[in-house]
Amino acid sequence: MVFEAHREFVEKYIIEGGLQYNSAGRVSTSAAELERSLPDGWKLKRIRPDKRHFTVVDRRGDDVARISGTKLGQHPPVLDRLCRDKQLSKMVLQNADVPVPRGYTVNAAQRQLGHYLFAQMSKPVVIKPLNAAATQGVTINVSDEAAFEEAWDDAAAAALGNPYVMVEEQMGGFDLRAYVVGGECVAAATRMQPFLIGDGRSNVMTLLESERARRRVNAQLTAADIVVDSAFLELQGFTETSTLEAGEIVFLNTLPLVGKGAVSVEVTGKVAPALSRLAARAVNAFRGLDVAAVDLIVNSLSSPDGAKVLEINTRPALSMHTFPSLGMPVRPTDAVCQFYGWKS
Repeated sequence: MVFEAHREFVEKYIIEGGLQYNSAGRVSTSAAELERSLPDGWKLKRIRPDKRHFTVVDRRGDDVARISGTKLGQHPPVLDRLCRDKQLSKMVLQNADVPVPRGYTVNAAQRQLGHYLFAQMSKPVVIKPLNAAATQGVTINVSDEAAFEEAWDDAAAAALGNPYVMVEEQMGGFDLRAYVVGGECVAAATRMQPFLIGDGRSNVMTLLESERARRRVNAQLTAADIVVDSAFLELQGFTETSTLEAGEIVFLNTLPLVGKGAVSVEVTGKVAPALSRLAARAVNAFRGLDVAAVDLIVNSLSSPDGAKVLEINTRPALSMHTFPSLGMPVRPTDAVCQFYGWKS
């Protein structure tokens, strides 16, 4: 079944949990969240004229640390560069026996070699640039030669001066973001593609309009409209005029992107300890990395079986945890302050 793990998640944690959209306005910055977690008398001091760099100042007025944008960790820059390089970071994880997707990295100019390796792999696959911003140049569900050609061109164009393309197995689970501080997973959230839940009476388009109305309490969700992929609807056995049975779930597109209507769900406390330990082990593979986020593909929150680590993010945004669409907000900066001793 298409998106089976996603459906099970929605049924167990959203429908059975009775979650409703959180009322939320503008998302605050990582610096603002960190300042809220600092003890009384401590503050952040902006390094003029820079708007993204701050020092952490204790109550005596001494500078005790420096933060840069969403990077709250105090690790050296070499670790930022290492984690941005998907090929090298994948090798680090493999050497630490952390499960990662199978696949290959090929110079973008070696398209023929890419074709050969693609032919050896189980389908579908994911094709993406070795180093790019967000999901630029990423194509999923690549199963034939025509799709390979288009995906290869997109990945090569988005490679940001590093002309390498990754061809990897496509996992069947859903995304999980784990925030790790000092070797401990302190927060976890997922970003789920937009979905509809049937009521036994309404068709897809009617349910879609009701869903848009429910989202209006949340400024983040109303900032980007839901994108409907008609071909993906058909793959699940539906069209825009199909009536959904009560409790039936249909997903509206394939990528969990905010710009396409994805929702963030805070799941801290619901993740199995073994899965949390896997996330922490992935960060610990990079010696000296104290604060980072781990992006995984998982089949369930209740077990690490089949879970694989996609990448390590040393500059993770906090909004999935502090301003989730669904679920109780969590502030990872409390753990950051505790770990570094920024406390009373």
